[in-house]
Amino acid sequence: DAFSVRNYLPHSEIRNEEVGSRDQATNRSFSRLFSYIHGENWDAQKFAMTTPVIQRPSGEGRWTTSFFMKGVSENLPLPKSSAVKLYAVTGETMAVLRFNGRPTESAVTKQTMRLREWCRARDLKVVGLPQVAQFDQPFSIPWFRRNEIHIPIETL
Repeated sequence: DAFSVRNYLPHSEIRNEEVGSRDQATNRSFSRLFSYIHGENWDAQKFAMTTPVIQRPSGEGRWTTSFFMKGVSENLPLPKSSAVKLYAVTGETMAVLRFNGRPTESAVTKQTMRLREWCRARDLKVVGLPQVAQFDQPFSIPWFRRNEIHIPIETL
């Protein structure tokens, strides 16, 4: 089924926040985060790319893009860019809707509305803002691209 509830364990993320449309902010953030995992950190350590890449709203016209990182944030090398931040994320429960295609603004809005309705129909209490998870490279064939909408919900 395209809809699910998932419990995510605590994990680490690297994040960058940018101003602009979601696409503009994501493109700029992706470059900074990609540089970090390719050695633009104080240990010159390289990491394998992980998925998904998460985009979440962080204020009016502001977007935060995140990469999941293996390991504890305290053990990750410090970024050379002050725009890249390390975070320890506590566990959380998410309502999730999987969809294919390009995650355009209209597709994200439509899928978010579907997921909110699914949550309402099941009396799931939404406790945060939706985020977009992308699993494939931007140049992948659009109808094969896997995306998800995640909405934090109260723990069941």
